Amino acid sequence: MSILSPQSSFLPNIACGIAVIPLGAGILGLIRGRHLLPLVNFPLGSTPEAQKADDSLTRLFAVRNVVIASLMFSIRYRGDRQLLGAATIIMSMTALVDGLVSLDWIGGGTLNHLPFVPFAIAVGSGLLGWLG
Repeated sequence: MSILSPQSSFLPNIACGIAVIPLGAGILGLIRGRHLLPLVNFPLGSTPEAQKADDSLTRLFAVRNVVIASLMFSIRYRGDRQLLGAATIIMSMTALVDGLVSLDWIGGGTLNHLPFVPFAIAVGSGLLGWLG
């Protein structure tokens, strides 16, 4: 049986493995937000207003990432492979949008996000039974 077949026992675990990435980034963003932006090549604001905006946006995206990862883990726990497949594909779109925002804002950084998109889509497609 292929790893990407709908009955594969690996796929739900791989989907949750993918969800660990936004969970880790989200936790880091909540605990040490000022350390997260330089890791993904985003400049830190120099004025107090810009620093406040940095902190607010970092918390916003950190909470989003923790919620998305928690949702993935909850679906995996319940055992709904179809819903987990759809959620994995939907989660990949956040990485796509983050990569495009990074490209627009700092003129690069897409490689921090985009490599996960086809991998997550393949795992989600396998869970949905689209690959065989």
